[in-house]
Amino acid sequence: MDKLLLGRKHRPEVKPSDCLSRFVVTKHSWYKRPYIRFLCISPSAIHTQDPGRTLVLTNTYTFVGDSDIESVTLGADEFEFIISARQDKKGKFKPLKFTCKHRQLLLTDLFQCMAAASTVARCLVASRILGPNQEYSAVKWSRSAADWQPVTLRVTAHGLESLDQSSGSVKWRADYHRLSSPGVMLLAPFVPAAGSTVAAQDGVFAVMPKGARSCPRVFAARSRGTLIKTVQQVAQQKMGIYV
Repeated sequence: MDKLLLGRKHRPEVKPSDCLSRFVVTKHSWYKRPYIRFLCISPSAIHTQDPGRTLVLTNTYTFVGDSDIESVTLGADEFEFIISARQDKKGKFKPLKFTCKHRQLLLTDLFQCMAAASTVARCLVASRILGPNQEYSAVKWSRSAADWQPVTLRVTAHGLESLDQSSGSVKWRADYHRLSSPGVMLLAPFVPAAGSTVAAQDGVFAVMPKGARSCPRVFAARSRGTLIKTVQQVAQQKMGIYV
């Protein structure tokens, strides 16, 4: 990330103009020793830079249109990930092994960019790399209204999203790497007070974000068990995170 570069000697800024986030990674090769690269994520591609050569751009792998990226998978430990990519449009896809201390955040940013590109039909490999989104009907507890409100919960490769049922817009998102441990807590059924117009609810649970200032979000869903199981499976498979 850019803040990790502050202690380095000042040099001209040459990162791609559309770079959304940048990470220090180690690239591993079978024919030479591991070496450091800066990996930039943009809305349409991954770029790598050589920190020893005035941040010269070494490679660009697009994931829109005729994608240069075939797959993104987790490696053998908590820092390793493998990108199957090609150097040019006529080349073969080959596995590129990287390690990064901030792998979870890196993959979150990458998956979000791929998902955003897929919404406008620009990232044709998104469905294969990210997998299908799973949606569940639910209700959320609104503290301001003191009542339950209908929402759609969507499980994605990078997090859990709450959608407005009328517009389909994302109203709230909890990225997996920002969840506490445990990230989901089961709650007892909601029983309203006598005379209340608020409906009783089964399948109540709370999503627990990290940080003392982050408030849990309370939901209820008839398919609570299936929903939570899906969140746990996707978070582990795509991000290596146990929710």
